[in-house]
Amino acid sequence: MDQAISATRFACRTRPQALATLAVTAAALAWCMAAYLNRPTVPITSSGGSGGEDLRLYRRIAERVRAGANYHDAAGDELRRRGYPTGSVFNWRPPTYAWVLGAALGPLGGQVLLIAIVIAALLTAYTVERREGGRGRATAVVVLMVGAFLWCVDGDAFFAQELWAAALIALSVGGYALGRWHLGLATGLLALFFRELALPYALIAAFLAFRQGRRREAVLWAVGLALYAVFMVYHGMEVLRRITPADRVEADGWVQFGGARFLLSACGMNVLLFRLPAWVAAFYLVFSLLGLAGWRGETAARVGLTAFAYTAAFAIIGKPYNCYWGLLFAPLLPFGLVRAPAALRDLFGALRIATIRRAGVSPSVVRVSSGD
Repeated sequence: MDQAISATRFACRTRPQALATLAVTAAALAWCMAAYLNRPTVPITSSGGSGGEDLRLYRRIAERVRAGANYHDAAGDELRRRGYPTGSVFNWRPPTYAWVLGAALGPLGGQVLLIAIVIAALLTAYTVERREGGRGRATAVVVLMVGAFLWCVDGDAFFAQELWAAALIALSVGGYALGRWHLGLATGLLALFFRELALPYALIAAFLAFRQGRRREAVLWAVGLALYAVFMVYHGMEVLRRITPADRVEADGWVQFGGARFLLSACGMNVLLFRLPAWVAAFYLVFSLLGLAGWRGETAARVGLTAFAYTAAFAIIGKPYNCYWGLLFAPLLPFGLVRAPAALRDLFGALRIATIRRAGVSPSVVRVSSGD
């Protein structure tokens, strides 16, 4: 492939800039390794964050909705019966998953739909990567993404709304990259209705549409976000009607400053990393982010800003058992990992060129003599 095409944004860095980037990368890796060495990451099971109890809860609520029950009545009853805190609106999930997996399709139909969304996301990712990096890199991205989506066929994990949001975000990214912004917008918004944690991606996508001057798309994002706000107001009012003085709230909240320890657990939601030591996840996470930082173009901005937004937020927010939130950004990291070698090449190349210039030799002469 042409060197100009495969070059990352680090190819034009000055020596101080390249050194600073490498220093930040080394510091991030040291931070993650310190978290690994000082305390092992919180173990999780193949069924999700709370030993599968959350997933059993979601299944039971969906089954009751399918039988004709009102979602908020069923949710309140099941949450209290199982000892969950119900004194805050944030402890009640939005009803989208129960409507889809209950009233609309049922569990089996919903699982089939989720698998179809994942397959579509994988196909778009392969197409995008093959255009830019060839079959080998496209295959590597898809294999790594499959690791993040295998939960679709693992017991009741398909009831996890984070998994639905992640699949829809991945399909949205692929849709935008292939020039199908209608698909990207629709799936991005749908991800938000499944899980409010998809809001960073939605805001980033809306911002990119506005910055690129795509007025129609920007207006549709504004309308979609407004509809989502109405939906959440409806959900909140329904919940508040059902909260009683006896309902308890979370004692310590979600702001935990879990830092690298939580990020390693979240990153480990990729099945390929799930049983490996957390230090492997440390290298995987840091070099994936480095590769995303060096990627150029609008797709790079969409994926990179989203991944960095989630890692920054989850370093602060999230209890140890909320590591399944990592599903939201796990499918995006492969785009960065396959670009990490090129990013390192360009960073060290920038140092080499700077050294040559300080020696008074033209870099172009060195390139010719070395066969570059």
